[in-house]
Amino acid sequence: MKKIRFRFLSAAITVIALFLVSGSLAAQTTSGSSESRFALESTDLKVDAPVMKNITLKHAKPRLPNYYASVVTQKQRDDIRAIQNEYLPLIDILSARLDALRNEMNEKTRAVLSDEQRMKVERTAEDARAKRRSNRTAAE
Repeated sequence: MKKIRFRFLSAAITVIALFLVSGSLAAQTTSGSSESRFALESTDLKVDAPVMKNITLKHAKPRLPNYYASVVTQKQRDDIRAIQNEYLPLIDILSARLDALRNEMNEKTRAVLSDEQRMKVERTAEDARAKRRSNRTAAE
């Protein structure tokens, strides 16, 4: 398991390094032009470097989309996996950015509350977690 995580971390670092070296996340469009399909520039990546250093690729071997397995040929499987391997690292990077933005928003939102309100919110959240845990154990 640790070897797999290390490989993914290595792959993520490689992908990020390639993006930084290339200067942007420019990708070929279907028309063959070199327009950027993604609105990310290298400066955006540098700003997000602290977020992206913790990224691990989530996809060991991409799975075919639902219901494809019974209808595609081996060549089509390979083509689909190549497409997935092109997009999934970018999706992982953008997901990490989105998570960081959500965390930042939540921190700023909590800062608006008074200490008493924060404690009440924390108690309510803990009660909800305890209720979910008890419902899970009851269902098992």
